[in-house]
Amino acid sequence: MGTTVTTPEGETILWVSDYCYISLSSTSLTMQDFHAARQGMRRCIIPVGEREPRGDLFEHLERLPPGQQ
Repeated sequence: MGTTVTTPEGETILWVSDYCYISLSSTSLTMQDFHAARQGMRRCIIPVGEREPRGDLFEHLERLPPGQQ
């Protein structure tokens, strides 16, 4: 991932996976103390609902046809 985003509340976060991020800094005067308290901590969002399964997870396990091993 590695995408950096600034939220509408003024918090700059770094996405480290599809569902987890780390708070880096804050530009908000009213929320600055709140953002500073969780700075550097990994936070994760629990997805609700179903997600499309990845189709590439087992590609490295494909068997070769007989005689090509």
